[in-house]
Amino acid sequence: MIAGVAAENALYSFDKLFYYDIPEALSEKVSAGARVVVPFGKGSKKRVGLVFKVREPEAGMKLKPISAVIDDEPIVSEELLNLCRWLKENTFCTYFDAFRSILPSGLAYTLKNRFERNKNASEDELSDDEKTLVKALETAGKSELETLYAENKAKVNALVKRGVLVQSEIPERKVGDEVNVMVRVRGDFDESVKLTPKQKAAVEFVRANDSASIKEVCYSCAATASVVNRLIEKGVFERFENVVFRLNSDVSAEENPDDITLSPKQQSVFDGISAMMTGEKPGCALLRGITGSGKTSVFIKLIDRALKEGKSAIMLVPEISLTPQMVGKFQRLFGKEVAILHSSLSVGERADEYRRIKSGAAKIVIGTRSAVFAPVKNLAIIVVDEEGEGTYKSENSPRYHARDVAKQRCFAQNSVLLLASATPSLESYYFAKTGRYALFELDERFNNAVLPEVEIVDMQKERENGNMSSFSVSLCENIEYNLSRGEQSILLLNRRGYRTGVRCALCGKPMECPNC
Repeated sequence: MIAGVAAENALYSFDKLFYYDIPEALSEKVSAGARVVVPFGKGSKKRVGLVFKVREPEAGMKLKPISAVIDDEPIVSEELLNLCRWLKENTFCTYFDAFRSILPSGLAYTLKNRFERNKNASEDELSDDEKTLVKALETAGKSELETLYAENKAKVNALVKRGVLVQSEIPERKVGDEVNVMVRVRGDFDESVKLTPKQKAAVEFVRANDSASIKEVCYSCAATASVVNRLIEKGVFERFENVVFRLNSDVSAEENPDDITLSPKQQSVFDGISAMMTGEKPGCALLRGITGSGKTSVFIKLIDRALKEGKSAIMLVPEISLTPQMVGKFQRLFGKEVAILHSSLSVGERADEYRRIKSGAAKIVIGTRSAVFAPVKNLAIIVVDEEGEGTYKSENSPRYHARDVAKQRCFAQNSVLLLASATPSLESYYFAKTGRYALFELDERFNNAVLPEVEIVDMQKERENGNMSSFSVSLCENIEYNLSRGEQSILLLNRRGYRTGVRCALCGKPMECPNC
């Protein structure tokens, strides 16, 4: 069998699938979606690659063999591999640029050099400097080795070429798992072993809890780590590691989504989108609802329905600042089913959340633009809140729009894409009006709440009346009124550089270029 592999760091001009022979020893490990180490180019320099397809070889093909397999099981599904292909074709990026946008950087692997002395090589011909260098390479730590190799690259390569050193490149993950060092009582330990009072207390505590971390044992029994280590040496305790998630995912639901009551208009929208979710074809809907109309309650009910059917959902928000508010609301309702993905998380936290979603432990994903790539299985719905926001567009390669990626994912998994906004984008509203999308509208605030009064003040007239300040008389009066009642006021300052013209502050006449 042969594998079609996309190589890391390939330039766009020659980025394609390169075929490699699958050695018999690796035949059961190599599959589409797994990462491998392959010899690349004329010098056969090792590179990390992603397997896109496995097939039978054609007659007469002479291929280089795959050097090693990194993943025991595929790191991305067939659907996400197809999404990589789609991103490459539609955004003119490389396969690996697309793959990097899907996989958190904490789960990425880099190849690290390792050097060992060739036992069959004679040291008689080595100079004193070369002997010192060989010894330093053998004893150096990871960071020291990189520095040492960079400073003596020509000499080291010469020693490798002469057969004095054996060079290998080992794949290493950028961020390791967070682990708790645990202990449990061995089933075969000798009960007659003499134990101190503190050791006995530690054994009783661990036995009562089946297992415990070393920190828990020390805290609960007022013991030091040496007490636990002595019990391990005596064969009483067995030590093991337990992988834990960096974010607290063990959150209990405090509220029930069934307690949320929808208004008649909200219920009508919910029923319409629910009907789309039960269909056999993918669909796209636009929910245009004014501020305060209760769009979020509809989202919650739709996602709750997906969960009850054993399916998953993705909820996209335009800004990181909105994520904690939305996550808090969803965690109170759905508890540990909720996962978070956005760029403010640490590299390790994002890697943990990705693995939690991939394993099926979390079925609701909330996050910004990048959360659209979450490895959810059995997707029922993707909700894009405030879909007209520009933050859904990626400025780096691949230059995608999260809304378009969401469409592609919904099409692949026969699920529903729900675009929601009080001010939808022009193209989405056009598609909804022409029947390409289903259109749902909420034009009343929940519980008949009244929209706040909006007043537009002409600052030119203010200046004509002698007010040369940046603040209108009306604004100052309202702020003073709020202060007298002990209330707060928020002033939003527009971004600089958005004026398209220059006007006279006195008469308002715009300045025009004489050459235009």
